[in-house]
Amino acid sequence: MAINDLKTESDRNEQDGIRYMLMGFFQGPRNLYQHNHIGSGASNAISIIIETSFFLRLLEGHSTTEKAYWIPIKTDYRAIYYKMPTRIDRWRLIHWLKRRTKRIKKERTR
Repeated sequence: MAINDLKTESDRNEQDGIRYMLMGFFQGPRNLYQHNHIGSGASNAISIIIETSFFLRLLEGHSTTEKAYWIPIKTDYRAIYYKMPTRIDRWRLIHWLKRRTKRIKKERTR
């Protein structure tokens, strides 16, 4: 399945890169969970959802070689916090939010 026109070297490299990423996406976790009988935490589940979203966007016709932009949305971090299963995950979220707030303040003062 081609995700672009494959006309340029960059397009062909993008196609190969995505192919290898998908191979790893399916093979890697399958081997871990199938053979080692290990569970998966919330962070792994979130990572898989994000990566799946990335691949679905590619199938919709978006390209990794085109310019992208961040779409700002309001997020209720309290709801996310209270749904987190472990204390360490909640601590990581708080730590990440503090670093993010400092970075945003620093960027605004420039």
